[in-house]
Amino acid sequence: MEGKARLTGRGIRTVQEGLHRPAEADRQEFARVFRRLAGAMHSQDMVYRGFWKADRSLLELPAELCLPAQEPPTVAGTPVTRAQVLAAAYMTLLGSIELAAADTVDDDEAVKITEAWTATLLRRLDRAPDEDRQELIHLFREAADEEVDPTHKAFASGFPEAIGLVEEGD
Repeated sequence: MEGKARLTGRGIRTVQEGLHRPAEADRQEFARVFRRLAGAMHSQDMVYRGFWKADRSLLELPAELCLPAQEPPTVAGTPVTRAQVLAAAYMTLLGSIELAAADTVDDDEAVKITEAWTATLLRRLDRAPDEDRQELIHLFREAADEEVDPTHKAFASGFPEAIGLVEEGD
């Protein structure tokens, strides 16, 4: 359980800190999106591991995500969009999984998770206009620029290339 908390902690903090900056309507939309995602993730886990072994804590994740951090970030900065917060959280969570110690997430499981999430993202982008792909690349690069942890910054700086969103050198 401690490993799981460490693994998801950075992504959860990214979302919670981001929730201080958008308008109320955007915060409400976040809550709706998180509930839908959590339901889908739980359904996938039930298919993968069975009804009794599925991780029910996934259903509690939206409530945890939507609790703003105790104190707003010290630097309020410019307002952020839902897309900025979600892109940063996505990259942070995948980075945490990828960089996790083997005793937290088995290497094979980490690969399965990241490949599945990446495949879903790329499949959806294949049907989207090229402008959406370019905007997502921009959002990932922006989030990488704001990363302060050196290990995560190194991961984040090559994230669009690592997941196949852009060709190396583009």
